[in-house]
Amino acid sequence: MIKKKAKIFPGIPSFFNSDNKGLYCYLTGSSSWYLLTLITQIFGVRGEKGYLVIHPKLSQEYFDEKGISIIKTSFSSIDFNIKYTNNNNKNYHTYKIKNFTVNDKIISKEFVKITDRKIIFTNNKIFNKNSENKIKINLD
Repeated sequence: MIKKKAKIFPGIPSFFNSDNKGLYCYLTGSSSWYLLTLITQIFGVRGEKGYLVIHPKLSQEYFDEKGISIIKTSFSSIDFNIKYTNNNNKNYHTYKIKNFTVNDKIISKEFVKITDRKIIFTNNKIFNKNSENKIKINLD
């Protein structure tokens, strides 16, 4: 292994920073597990079979006074700014995905599979690889 090129030590990194550089924690790594759970389970942004999936499980506490919750993250080297809007202040288990846009465009059903609570993007061609992608999701 060439350490200067790899920019990580041998072994498994505890977590990765925003530049995808492997980093290591001093003790248990519990903060890494917390962030992983927050992103993949609560905000619901994760991969399944290579596809981007958004399946939010946000309780009312995650929304501000305007009913908005935002997460910035990346998936498959593509940057995302995901904005959830919950105007009716509903809690998880009562809200459903009403509609969504990607970069202010309505996406054709040939590129996604959608249920009441989950969006699966089955084609990454709709995303900009060189700039942040804005996904707006309205919950009701």
